[in-house]
Amino acid sequence: MSRKLNIKKQFSVCLPSGTYPGVMFFGDEPFRMLTPPRNDVQRILMYTPLVRKSNSADYFISLKGINFHGNKIVTFGAAEGYGAVKLSTIVPYTTLSSPIYKPLFKAFVKATNGIPRAPRVKPFKYCLNTTNLGYSRVGFPVNPIDLVLGNGGFWSIFGVNSMKQVSDNVACLALVDGGPKAKQPVVLGSFQIEDNFLLFDLEKSRLGFSSSLNFFRSSCGNFNFKGEFWGF
Repeated sequence: MSRKLNIKKQFSVCLPSGTYPGVMFFGDEPFRMLTPPRNDVQRILMYTPLVRKSNSADYFISLKGINFHGNKIVTFGAAEGYGAVKLSTIVPYTTLSSPIYKPLFKAFVKATNGIPRAPRVKPFKYCLNTTNLGYSRVGFPVNPIDLVLGNGGFWSIFGVNSMKQVSDNVACLALVDGGPKAKQPVVLGSFQIEDNFLLFDLEKSRLGFSSSLNFFRSSCGNFNFKGEFWGF
């Protein structure tokens, strides 16, 4: 007699930032890691509602605005795309319509005014000389970009996901201006979600996200598939 498998309607994705492979899980698991959080990465997840569109197979989350350096840079209403931030593993870098990109770009330039600039590298508009900039566990020491989610939570994008290293001493703000008539006001690209654990819970219609696992001294290459268990 055959038995039906009761697999929870959810899947998880963790895109790598290096040469190690990423992971994808289907169903409910304890997603254990070799480095903290060793118990189960679900313990550190924050959640926000998923938004589905009847004419699209893509996944979206709602966004109230974008903060930078503790200040409100952009506030969204329904007309500006509230509830329509597309998540993409195909688009390489987060793409913003011009009315959203320009104030964020201006704020980032102002905050990094003391850092020497470097020549632009396409498709980016702003690059820095990183010779004396330093590096932390979450990338270059620039202020995080905070996505203000529809449920009031925050998804923080640290330097490791906001600045793309393009050569030994040059890194660029890894956001792209999609123009004034961009089809989607905000498309969250794959570079911004590298080493972020994302859990798409379709039963509860919500997205669980970790922000950068580097913050916890971990990465998408540190999952434990051998079944060992560590306590806290």
